[in-house]
Order: sequence, then C-alpha cells, then structure tokens
Amino acid sequence: AWSSGDWVKFGELMNQSCHSSIAQYECGSEAMIELHRLALKQPGVFGSRFGGGGYGGCLMMLVEKSHAVDVQDNMLESFLDRFPEKAGIAKSFIARAENNARLYTV
Repeated sequence: AWSSGDWVKFGELMNQSCHSSIAQYECGSEAMIELHRLALKQPGVFGSRFGGGGYGGCLMMLVEKSHAVDVQDNMLESFLDRFPEKAGIAKSFIARAENNARLYTV
C-alpha cells in the first residue's frame, strides 16, 4: 500500500494495527486511545497509530496534505479539552516526507 501510494489502504492498516494493540494486547494509555479516537473523526485523516511506550507516547497520523494544518489545530485543541492537565506538555507537529535524512540539534 505504501509503495503504490494507496493511502486509503495504508490508513486502514494503521487503524487495524492500532486497534490490535488496544484490543488484543491491552496497550495504550487512556489519553493515547482517546487521541486515536479523535483522529478517526477528523476530515482528511487516512489512519493513525500510536507508539512510544512510556513517557506519554505519540500518535502518528497519515493526513491529506490539504487538511494537515486544520487537523493539527483540531487535534491539539480537542485533546487539551479532554486532558487539560496536558497543557504545556502535549505538542503537535506536521512531518513532511523527504528524500534524505536530517539531523536536528536542540
């Protein structure tokens, strides 16, 4: 699906993988599961999958480029409405595919 650019199919696979982690392996915190559920309601989202055990985790989403900024804003706002204690901790980023790797230093 990835190599052929079938984003709908790849998104379905992301969602199935996330659901499997939740239902069959009992993985994911309440906050991460809710974040995945919020993602499924967003227009332009093909799929999402959480990862990063411990330290809060992260949700990776495959989103139509034309919807990316709106999804980014809506997700963070909706998440903080549900989990206000995460203000100042929760962050949202848009990653773009490139043909090479970059090293960022902080």
